[in-house]
Amino acid sequence: IHTVVGHHMVGAKVNGRIVPLSYELQNGEIVEILTAKNARPSKGWLEFAKTRTAKSKIRQYFRAQERQEILERGQGLLERYLKRKGLPKPTDSQLEEAAKRLGLTPSPEELYLALALNRFTPKQVAEKIYAKALLKPEKPKPPPKNAWGIRLDQDLEAPIRLASCCEPMKGDSILGFVTRGRGVTVHRADCPNLRRILQGPEADRVIGAYWEGVGGKVATLEVLAQDRAGLLRDVMQVVAEAGKSALGSETRILGPKARIRLRLTVGDGEREALVQALKGVKSVEEVRWV
Repeated sequence: IHTVVGHHMVGAKVNGRIVPLSYELQNGEIVEILTAKNARPSKGWLEFAKTRTAKSKIRQYFRAQERQEILERGQGLLERYLKRKGLPKPTDSQLEEAAKRLGLTPSPEELYLALALNRFTPKQVAEKIYAKALLKPEKPKPPPKNAWGIRLDQDLEAPIRLASCCEPMKGDSILGFVTRGRGVTVHRADCPNLRRILQGPEADRVIGAYWEGVGGKVATLEVLAQDRAGLLRDVMQVVAEAGKSALGSETRILGPKARIRLRLTVGDGEREALVQALKGVKSVEEVRWV
């Protein structure tokens, strides 16, 4: 059946009677496909799809859905920043020009992807969209001081406190959670409470954080896996839970397999732990530093 029809399929009739989608057709049977406007494919279809083409189309659909989620996350980051600064919504042509100035393919989608993957901050993008004169002048100032020597990836004037649930100590991988009205709470990256936040509707309130004086080197991590829907999302979640932000990423599909490369700032003592954590992701076959 045509892909567009398949994407809206809710059931099927064979010789006038309703059958499950897993039903195996016999020669000579007459098939009627039942559709609904709001219906969408299910991952369970991969279990009984027979042809390589059908399975490929189903996987393509879920890869497109995953990409759309990442695009919306990047778009949301930019729109919230512009709203705080009192700046108007940019046009597509302004977004394309900003992407070009940042060395990206000139398209809004490439700009949103770069934002979602932390390649650029919303402030950097806003400065490329609008003349710097339009942005409210900001006097250079040191990062907010706190008793623990913690710095945040984002420029926030907010008090910082340590989470009582996990009590992070200097040297632990950490992430910050921007609370509503109580500043930034810093958790250990492996904190169960933080993991629940990352899986919930407030995941975009989690930001990068690190200890002053605890540095690392930029390195490239390669993940080889069987391609599947949600693979990139699951890999990025493990990286975030380890307290890391990707400086850049590249994904290539090689037949049934996928290769993901991430550029990260990582200390020597953190490398093996991150490799082992990523090996626990579903369908991952190999993880290595290159």
